[in-house]
Amino acid sequence: MAGLRRDTFRDDLDDCGPMPLDALIWIKNRIDPTLTFRRSCREGVCGSCAMTIDATNWTACTWAIADRAKPATIFLLANLPAIKELVPDQTHLLAQYEMIEPWLNPGRAIAEIKKKMIERQG
Repeated sequence: MAGLRRDTFRDDLDDCGPMPLDALIWIKNRIDPTLTFRRSCREGVCGSCAMTIDATNWTACTWAIADRAKPATIFLLANLPAIKELVPDQTHLLAQYEMIEPWLNPGRAIAEIKKKMIERQG
């Protein structure tokens, strides 16, 4: 993609936390304040820090750096277009979430299941 480049950083693993997300925050705070990535819960629940790490799609907040290759490689998710660096365009993903909204809204989902059951019985 035009305008994107690959950078190599060396961070002090003794000075940052144990997760790749911690290393990215350390790099942003100490080396490159323009580095851009998403993060939110830091608990592996929301998926906002999903990246391709050592050729595997993973959340950067859920595994230890010590368990991975040295040096680690971190890329934007390959199946989403880039907005900037490690920030993917999630427009399509969010549209898919909107399509499954009944499953995210238990009250509505239960009502729709009951309606389908009644239709099958009738």
